[in-house]
Amino acid sequence: MRLAYERKRPAWIPFTYEVRNFNPRIFTDNRSRAMIQEARPASPSEYGGPDMFGVPWVFDPASGGSMVAPGNPLLTELADWEKTIVFPDPASWDWDGCAAENAGYFDTELPVKLTIFTGLFERLISFMDFEPAIITLIDEDEQAPGYDAAPFMINTADIRWLDEPDALAYTSALYKYGRMAMDKN
Repeated sequence: MRLAYERKRPAWIPFTYEVRNFNPRIFTDNRSRAMIQEARPASPSEYGGPDMFGVPWVFDPASGGSMVAPGNPLLTELADWEKTIVFPDPASWDWDGCAAENAGYFDTELPVKLTIFTGLFERLISFMDFEPAIITLIDEDEQAPGYDAAPFMINTADIRWLDEPDALAYTSALYKYGRMAMDKN
């Protein structure tokens, strides 16, 4: 993965079943979106609830997945984002406790991959619902000055708690933000 990141030709890139996914419950997004993968198995009763930005999610046991609770978006206008969105502080989370709980989880020959779900477009949809989010992306008059996905990506990826993960992945994120986050230095 490092070679691909450096734009060199790797001999092989692992498939999903060839990595150990690590999606700890300390990331509230993993709880709200029913995506916990760590040493202690998750119970469906843990799923749903607010994500790291306070957006409420509802878990559906029949599908095994979650979606944003309908009808109450955080934003109706993107212009209000600076007054409404509160950034999480990953540095304040109990990373030492998380590392201790998951110490044995890293005893594997497989590369360990940490995934941050809800990337660029998904995050915007979770804030304001699909229709206004897509209109915001298409219509220049609806775009808000200063709104940029970079702070959302970098703030949640500035995790220097231990060197175990071999890869950091974002879902639906722009490559330039993912490249910035993947640099361990």
